Amino acid sequence: MENLKKNWKGTISVTIIWLILGWLYSFGIRAVFLIPLNYLTGAIAGLEGDNFIGSIIGRTILIIFINGFITSLFLYQGNWKDKCKQAGKHFANSLLNAIPFFKNLRDFDFQNTGSRWLNIAGVGLGLGVYAFITGNGAWINSFVCVAIFFHIIKEIAEKRGILTALLNLIVSKFGKKRISREPVEAIINGFGIGMLFSIIYAFAIGISLYAYIAGGIIFVAGMVIFWIKRFSLRKELIICEEK
Repeated sequence: MENLKKNWKGTISVTIIWLILGWLYSFGIRAVFLIPLNYLTGAIAGLEGDNFIGSIIGRTILIIFINGFITSLFLYQGNWKDKCKQAGKHFANSLLNAIPFFKNLRDFDFQNTGSRWLNIAGVGLGLGVYAFITGNGAWINSFVCVAIFFHIIKEIAEKRGILTALLNLIVSKFGKKRISREPVEAIINGFGIGMLFSIIYAFAIGISLYAYIAGGIIFVAGMVIFWIKRFSLRKELIICEEK
């Protein structure tokens, strides 16, 4: 909400763009030059009678991500060159923040049983969320996954954010009040990879039903095996202490 208030001019601009692109699409105007605009703005998500609620959530996430870019591009004071330069900074910063994530794929700690399966569960969660927020899994609506991926990079770097806070709340329901950050960070890392993989999936297959099924199976399997392994390790620890 703070972001939307701060960039209210950008919010209005994006809303107008959505209305125009949505109107053109609904009247069967499918010009090639409109495809990049539809993709980058998510303008046609939910217009074909698919998952409307998911599409609204996806658009809300997307508008927060592109708000600064749109605000800079259209409303920044200065000539067109200055506008492009200012808007480019928003994208460049997001891209630079993503680079350490790719370098640190070793955060997928496959030597640690718990982290391994939580990472995998996070990938499944990402795939399922993609199917929901794109409305129908179509690639034209998948730019929101790019936005979420960049947002996750920021959360990983800052060790805080809405996703981290939400997962901390969920994890606290199953454990002590004082929560170890490692399980949450493992799921977040996996979720980021899941979002990245879902972008590839959207262009290659793009069927939301398969993504729901695969994502659900992967998530449940990861969580179940994590708890089984955790229980086994606790049991072994108790036996060792008794000896």
